[in-house]
Amino acid sequence: MIAKRQKDFVKWGIGMGLLALGVQYAFDPKQFFQFNLFEIAVTSLLLVVFAVLHLYNMLTEKKEFYYINLGIIIYLLGSTVLFFVGNLTALLNPKLSLLTWTLNAGLIIIYQLFILLEWKKSFSKKAIQK
Repeated sequence: MIAKRQKDFVKWGIGMGLLALGVQYAFDPKQFFQFNLFEIAVTSLLLVVFAVLHLYNMLTEKKEFYYINLGIIIYLLGSTVLFFVGNLTALLNPKLSLLTWTLNAGLIIIYQLFILLEWKKSFSKKAIQK
């Protein structure tokens, strides 16, 4: 029952996100070629919510893609905040803007390390055992 509700929620979330972005792009097609904070917020936050749902489901099940899921949550939450702040810091001080993008690069490295950790835990032993 809960799994069906979650699947319906994910389908509804994707539909609403696509609808919201479609409406925005229909009214202002120039946004498609610009740095669009609304699009970043909608897509990133939907992915974070879906990742948290997956994390919740892993409480009682096998922990598949656990570290990748944690990496997605950490990276997308952090980078979304940095993108919002990045526009403000670019207007105020170029050095602060550089700091914002350096932090984002650090988040990407952390995310890649979570992917590596997941590979080590889940897949490297399987290849050695064969």
